[in-house]
Amino acid sequence: MADHLWDDVSCFFDPDLFGAGLAGGSRLDEFCGFLREIGRCLGKPVLMDSEGDYGHPMLGFDVEVDRVALMAEPLVM
Repeated sequence: MADHLWDDVSCFFDPDLFGAGLAGGSRLDEFCGFLREIGRCLGKPVLMDSEGDYGHPMLGFDVEVDRVALMAEPLVM
């Protein structure tokens, strides 16, 4: 089991974004739709943290604007 904090108001899942081919395009749109539907059903934000950087969401569903948005600064190389 991973060493993550659990509480009564959180749900944790660990998708393999690279293995699922979500680097862009329609598969990424489907994943964002999945986050959106969870958020709409629960009426709560759905946040996605980068592995190993918990507590700093990079992508998430915002209930107030009813959309999934980038929450972290894009990496500039």
